[in-house]
Amino acid sequence: MRFSSRQETLLAMLKAVRTVAGKARTIPALSGVLLRVQADGTLEMTGTDGQTGVRVLSLPDVGERETGAIVLAAPMFGDLIAALGPGFVEGQVAAEAPSILELSYMAGRGKARLAASWDDSDGIDAYQTPAVTEWRGTWMVAAPAFKRALGQVEYACNPSLGNALSGVRFVLTNDEMRLVGADNFRIATRTLPVIPAPGISEAAFTVPAPTIAAAKRVLAGKGDVTISLFADTETPKIQITGDGEADLRVEVTARLITEEYPNWQHFFSLPLMQPYCLVAVADLVAALKRVDKVAPKDGSVRLEWPSADGGLKLSGGEESTGSCEITVDAVTENQARIALGVQLLLEFLGTVESEHVSIGLVDGGGMPLGRICATQLHEGEHIYMLAPRRVPE
Repeated sequence: MRFSSRQETLLAMLKAVRTVAGKARTIPALSGVLLRVQADGTLEMTGTDGQTGVRVLSLPDVGERETGAIVLAAPMFGDLIAALGPGFVEGQVAAEAPSILELSYMAGRGKARLAASWDDSDGIDAYQTPAVTEWRGTWMVAAPAFKRALGQVEYACNPSLGNALSGVRFVLTNDEMRLVGADNFRIATRTLPVIPAPGISEAAFTVPAPTIAAAKRVLAGKGDVTISLFADTETPKIQITGDGEADLRVEVTARLITEEYPNWQHFFSLPLMQPYCLVAVADLVAALKRVDKVAPKDGSVRLEWPSADGGLKLSGGEESTGSCEITVDAVTENQARIALGVQLLLEFLGTVESEHVSIGLVDGGGMPLGRICATQLHEGEHIYMLAPRRVPE
């Protein structure tokens, strides 16, 4: 095995794979980074945490490359490459010493040797992709919008639940992708246009939240992203492929959550109630942060419209400890009063792309639910539904 690559390229590759590799140092396959030169000269790095695999591909920078593979300890390899400084790094694994990677840098004035941390590169591959890659379906989406959309729903998941709600739901149709994040008291959804490949055009599956977090970190948010669903139904997997930093190609592969996802569509079929409020995001965020300073133990804020001044009134706190109220400009229709979680609102508003949001109520069968929508988006919709803390008298 032989390769030559820029230190900056190796560092970018390591940054990507170490989002998952090295988390469990007691398990060789999870503590190592697979470094491999493919037959066409492509340099590959792969790491996994047992659920999510990240593979990074780099075309040759300069010089000849010889095929081969070695698994190195992620922390040591990463720290060494980071300390080398800019310039070319040459590496080789000699046939007489297949478990040693020899590195040369600073035009040969510096040398280092790293021992393999594991002798089974196929073990890491097993976490990443099946031996034969067959797709049940593929969809293409603009990378910048996709990366933002992941952040617009991921926060609503709850990985600690350990069930289907610990992941992001993907619902794909002929020309639209809907992402859904939910826990026991809120739902965040975002839709984007997609281009399906010929064949299957509809699918629904749940991707673990840690996989979503890894994809957000390693995707550069440029070009297009391809979402591929493996044909193997016994071990369902998804692969997200796109551009990474430093013109690298990144593949994120994960086992899907197979538990049945709750019926989130039910809440979107509930009838809308008449009250409506349109408010600027910046004004609403500033008001919520002020009220949050004196919010009661349940962290709620009371929203009421129209206020005496005709806008949206926000208030919180208790008379015995302290209270705060503020009115912001808003366009309102009919009367409404509801209490919602301050931090839950701020989480949603921190991901909104639009300048305004609309606040409405949904008839939840005796208990109104808050329904907040980003307005005038360039494409798709961004909706947040939230159970009330209480309905003020």
